[in-house]
Amino acid sequence: MILAFEKGKCGESYILGHRNLSYVEFFKMVNRAIGRESKQYTLPKTVVLLAGLCSQAAQKLTRKKTVFNYQISKMTTLQTYYSPKKAVSELGMPQTPIEAAIEDSLRGLKAYGHITC
Repeated sequence: MILAFEKGKCGESYILGHRNLSYVEFFKMVNRAIGRESKQYTLPKTVVLLAGLCSQAAQKLTRKKTVFNYQISKMTTLQTYYSPKKAVSELGMPQTPIEAAIEDSLRGLKAYGHITC
């Protein structure tokens, strides 16, 4: 963020990431980092969207905010691609391997007592 502040162009956006991963790939890496076997399942898009609609309906009925809704279900089914190429070329942003970022995040979450694994 400091590089974006110092070298970035006003009104521009920069992806501060390393490489593009699917949710499955990312969570496999997290599971490896915590020493768990990765058991993941891919649901059909229609099931995910239906779950989002049901959650949103439950939210309206109970008047309690849910962590999952139709908009989130839609976002999770998109095949999006993000690249840090612009941040690297325009800002000179160094690239840290995702594995190192996951390890750092896990250490921080443990230190603050958010996770115990």
